[in-house]
Amino acid sequence: MQIEEAKKKLREKVIGSKTAEAAPEAAPEAAEENTGSAAEAAVAEGSLASRNETAPKAEVPAKEEEADDDLSAHAKQLFKRFAAFVKNRRIKHKEKKARKKELKKRKKPRGRFITPLIILGILLGCVGGCLWNIDYCKKNFDINFYHVESVRVSAEIRVVVISDVHLSEYGKNNDDLVEAIEALHPDLIISAGDLVTYGEKNYDSMLSLCERLAGIAPFFGIMGNHEDEKVYLEHDEELREKFKATGMVTLVNKCVDVRIKNNNIELVGVSGGIDEYDQYGGKDTMDNLDASSIAYRICCAHVPTLFTERLESYRFDLGIAGHTHGGIIRLPVVGGLYSAEEGFFPKFDGGLYELKNGATLFVSKGLGNSGKVPRMFNTPELAVIDIKWY
Repeated sequence: MQIEEAKKKLREKVIGSKTAEAAPEAAPEAAEENTGSAAEAAVAEGSLASRNETAPKAEVPAKEEEADDDLSAHAKQLFKRFAAFVKNRRIKHKEKKARKKELKKRKKPRGRFITPLIILGILLGCVGGCLWNIDYCKKNFDINFYHVESVRVSAEIRVVVISDVHLSEYGKNNDDLVEAIEALHPDLIISAGDLVTYGEKNYDSMLSLCERLAGIAPFFGIMGNHEDEKVYLEHDEELREKFKATGMVTLVNKCVDVRIKNNNIELVGVSGGIDEYDQYGGKDTMDNLDASSIAYRICCAHVPTLFTERLESYRFDLGIAGHTHGGIIRLPVVGGLYSAEEGFFPKFDGGLYELKNGATLFVSKGLGNSGKVPRMFNTPELAVIDIKWY
């Protein structure tokens, strides 16, 4: 605003000086045109001279110079202020940038340690969780209930299935397991094999368990691959007789009839796996079954793939198997990780399956461990199958 006012005053002064110059120039022109006397011309010339002497010609440039000087000084002052402002801003920007750089330098070492520590903490948590779960699976079991229906029974029959115990103990002398089975009030108890572990000579705890279970309900069992290995590889020829002496009826390639709640039940036991089926009497046992029988038939075989490879062409109502240990390690959504017969992600890792002959196959997840890889996220199972009329 001050600059604009100075400019305005300067313009007014310049216009005033031009007006003053225009007046003396008009007088000579009038003198030339006028035919008056020389005296008048002289007077005009004199007046012109006097005007030129007395006119404030010299004053106008001086005032202009003063105005220019004031304007220049003011502009310089403003420029200095602006330059100082810009310089100050640059200094502050550099200081801010330096502070940020310093903060980054300070934070970097802390970040280098925090991220690995977080990763290490997560890994230790995962390892600790896995170890805790492995220990939990050694000491605990779930009771899982399954339901099947059939027109061949007139009353509900409860079957308790144990499988792949592998010398495991739940409580002292398996008291926890026995008490749980007793509380379920089963009509029938079936062992799907592998009570013992190949390589372990002492299996007295399993003989004691079988003796106690035989006192609860009719108890039938088949031989698993570990029993067969002890008999044929370790030459423990007394094993079967020892289990018979406990009160358990061993089903080694044979069929027996049982009457439960006025229902006729046929129990068939097939020994071995697919390779042994034709050689050791499994096929002969199945071929000799009465195809016209109307009894509810339960077919037991330790290896579940034997049903899809050999047995599902025969008539039976319920198949019972074990062997897979639930896939050993169970993954969310996916299920079991591995079985010896099917490899990774086995189909028969536990539960109920429908076979081509219309029968239902139940595969137990088992109650124990036999290999070097422990159960993980795979709680052992005490299975209860309720067979109901439609």
